[in-house]
Amino acid sequence: MSNSPLVTILMPVFNRAQTLRQAMESVLAQSLDDFELLVIDDGSTDGSLELARSFRDKRVRVECNPKNLGQTPTRNRGIEFMRGRYVAMLDSDDYALPERLARQVSFLEAHPQHAEVGSWVMIQDDRSGRNRIKRHPTRSREIKAWLPWRNTISHTSV
Repeated sequence: MSNSPLVTILMPVFNRAQTLRQAMESVLAQSLDDFELLVIDDGSTDGSLELARSFRDKRVRVECNPKNLGQTPTRNRGIEFMRGRYVAMLDSDDYALPERLARQVSFLEAHPQHAEVGSWVMIQDDRSGRNRIKRHPTRSREIKAWLPWRNTISHTSV
């Protein structure tokens, strides 16, 4: 990997030690491997920072906020640190399927007129054990029509 990876996966973390390992491992298992995983700890007190630092993969970079700033300022700070041509978001309590980056980068490379790509998401219900798919509009016209009433893009899939 060069100093400028194709993709920076930005993962803000605040007290997610129970889910962080799965989230980070899902990124490291991507079929596209030209990326950096930028984990930004936002003042965790539950061992999240130590867990993130325990990954010995050259694609993982860990930064720390000087204090808890909150999710939006932490994401903005991460964008300042990113080195990739593209940025992908993944929350520290989510995981990405192995083809996520490859499919999204392939689409963006083939369609340079697009500035953003997301996906449907699978939501796991821990109580019932069932999964459901949260479907979002996929065409520009549908996305624009829905925007006044609801968010049409799952942030963690962008």
